[in-house]
Amino acid sequence: MKAGLRVVRGPDWTYEDQDGGEGHVGTVAEVGGQNGVKVPEKYVTVVWDSGEKHEYRAGHEDAFDLYVFDNAQCGVRHEAAITCVECHKRGIEGFRWTCAQCPGAVLCTTCYMNDKHDLSHAFQRQDTRRSAGVPVPKRCDSQNDKREAQGIFPGAIVRRGPDWRWENQDGGDGNTGKVMKMHDSGSGVLFLVGGTFRSEVIVQWTNGVARNYRVGHDGNLDVKCVTPSSGGPYYKSHLPILGKMNEEVAGSDESLQGLQERMQEDLTRRMLMEPILGMIGGLGAAGGIQGVPGLGGLGSLGVSLGLGAMEGLSRLLQGSEDGDSAIVQEKDTKKGASNYNTGDRVVRGPDWKWDDQDNGEGQLGTVVEPSVLEVPKGSSKCVFVVWDSGKRCMYRAGQEGCYDLRVLDSAQSGVRHPDVLCDGDCKSQSFEGLRWNCKECPDLNLCTYCYGRDQHDVTHSFWRINTPTSKRISVGKRCDSQKVQMNGIFPGATVKRGGDWKWDNKDGGDGKQGTVVEISSWSPESGRTRADVKWSENPSRIHPTRLGHKGKVDLKCVTPATGGFYYRDHLPVLGRSDNVNSKFSVGDKVKCLGKVESMKKLQKDHGGWTDAMAQYMKKVGTVDAVDDDGDIIVRYEDNRKLIYNPEALGHMWLNRPQPPPASGGATQTKEDSKGPSTKHGNAEATSDLTATSPGEAVPGEPSGGAEPTTVGTNGGTEPTEPVAGETNGDIEPVPGETNGDTEPTETVTSETNGDTEQRDKDAPASTVPAGGDTTVGTATNTKRLRLQPQCKICMTSDANVAFVPCGHLVCCPECAGSLESCPICRSEIKNWLKTFIQ
Repeated sequence: MKAGLRVVRGPDWTYEDQDGGEGHVGTVAEVGGQNGVKVPEKYVTVVWDSGEKHEYRAGHEDAFDLYVFDNAQCGVRHEAAITCVECHKRGIEGFRWTCAQCPGAVLCTTCYMNDKHDLSHAFQRQDTRRSAGVPVPKRCDSQNDKREAQGIFPGAIVRRGPDWRWENQDGGDGNTGKVMKMHDSGSGVLFLVGGTFRSEVIVQWTNGVARNYRVGHDGNLDVKCVTPSSGGPYYKSHLPILGKMNEEVAGSDESLQGLQERMQEDLTRRMLMEPILGMIGGLGAAGGIQGVPGLGGLGSLGVSLGLGAMEGLSRLLQGSEDGDSAIVQEKDTKKGASNYNTGDRVVRGPDWKWDDQDNGEGQLGTVVEPSVLEVPKGSSKCVFVVWDSGKRCMYRAGQEGCYDLRVLDSAQSGVRHPDVLCDGDCKSQSFEGLRWNCKECPDLNLCTYCYGRDQHDVTHSFWRINTPTSKRISVGKRCDSQKVQMNGIFPGATVKRGGDWKWDNKDGGDGKQGTVVEISSWSPESGRTRADVKWSENPSRIHPTRLGHKGKVDLKCVTPATGGFYYRDHLPVLGRSDNVNSKFSVGDKVKCLGKVESMKKLQKDHGGWTDAMAQYMKKVGTVDAVDDDGDIIVRYEDNRKLIYNPEALGHMWLNRPQPPPASGGATQTKEDSKGPSTKHGNAEATSDLTATSPGEAVPGEPSGGAEPTTVGTNGGTEPTEPVAGETNGDIEPVPGETNGDTEPTETVTSETNGDTEQRDKDAPASTVPAGGDTTVGTATNTKRLRLQPQCKICMTSDANVAFVPCGHLVCCPECAGSLESCPICRSEIKNWLKTFIQ
């Protein structure tokens, strides 16, 4: 407890309307038990805003007469990086309210008590920056506890009070004045420690004089109420009880660790400020660094600056309006080192569980750079996002293996593909952000916005290229994928100033609205980071604002506009590495290959085995993601997701009808070259989906049926499920071979990217091993690759690199450097040799 706390009547109140009525606010003037204080221990003296002064219990005989309404008057302030997600106030003063359901969602007391954010969400109250959070009831269940604060607030009529010492500034005893606004005591441009908040008021007296007076600072009350004004609502049961607070208010005794932390902060602050002040000429008669009375008797560092120093420091810290760099350097992000950077535009991702915190699927946000203090311990794999609606929240980008976001546009962080032209309608020659390259038309590229508008053939498969130096990622066909409309700050959106606004009143004033007329680039280093706005107060002028430039967002949406469409599952997942070699791609249809006992062995160290997996082994799923370890995350029709060892899965290929061959055996026509298709000689028609295990070719096409089957037969039509290390009967299976009677197929599965390649029609037919194997062996695969010297990765250069020790010829030297294992046999690449033999 400390003098200066603002209080209201509490749970054990028995004094009728001694306070002026429920909701009326007072100030703790004295705390019992302190030196020189006559008040008994566990009692406090309170001066009510009406001027009445009385003693109340704060733990005496286990009775508590008061709630703490506000502790900002005692200098309580949270870290400067802690920002209210609603009013965007940085460095919240007084109580801090943290949503237990939305990571990073923090409210100040004003926004919390005015029912900002979801009322059904549970919150924790944090009384000071070092105190633990205290759970409070949900506001939706506490409406009966809601009261209106009354007292010395803006609009109140006051006159001189019990601690008045300002002679006749008010025009004489008995004269009245009006409270114009609340004020902080001792604050300035670099107010750090030693001051108090909301502890003064500015009063305009009837004689025309306007001055600031103490209301809570050091427990003093310079004015008292004649006519009280509203201080807003409050939930009384959510406030701390005076004498039972979860922590001791800032200013009381701290632990040794707390003292050490505070001293370290002061030392760091001095080291930072001295060179800055020297640069701006702030030292000398007009200002300097000085010691001020600290908390708990410590000497803490305060800063006193002259006006010129303040202006210079402001310029250095913020940077100039034309985008010049500030003295506080932004993080030097390395493009391509990760799949996201500050400024990237994002949408909700695969593990989203935050309801409509983003205002609904398709709404855009911007990745911003948090302070180290803003990120909770253990949250290194999290990012902060400011949604176009203005909400600022923290999300998982690998934390606990969860990914809440996808990257829609990386142009804002400077990603650009030199010498690449968009072949869509936009014909952009400044190719920024994600690049989409057609697999079937290698020279065709689309930007994200043309890709989402269905430019080019939607039945063609594409590569996604995140940066010029990153690995290409295979994505599904657009015709088979889910399309989502994007909404947010686009041309036509109605906006108002947001959390990073620094343009004075160029918008006409806080709360004024405008219309976005164009999206362009703020600087050559960042694309689509400028939103030109026509404000309603001055429609003749168009004002540029930042939209992701260096992670700054000047606007927030009132009414969003549509920006086109995107294919949800084709976008990169924020925080998840794409640098994993896998034969599976997002969107592939897959099925388990093994039996239960074999699956349990394969799943060891790959996500483990759960009993639920047994019921999904016969089902066809869709690859939802490939994690950093190469394990496959499969999503089923009921949205259940399971993690598999890639060795436990096989592709399910959709076979297409084809004309029967003129004579027995495998045939292929020109029309069939778009997909795998061959005729099973005498095999019974069983399915239109077929599973292939790693290392196998795509099996031939049956003539009909509906039930999916896996590769492998024992002379009949009943499917078997071979797994490496298992046998069918007494015969040990050979990888890539079966004991059936079917003919070899005409398609080869390229394991580099999981794509299906057709054999050149002019190449000689492969030799079918005795027994009529249904798959193509390694030697046959290698022979076919030699007959097609094209690199199987970039599909443009010649394949003239042989891997050591396996000897397979697969790709060009440029692509070989990105591989760790052979795409054909999956053995480790210890070296490679460039050949000149085709």
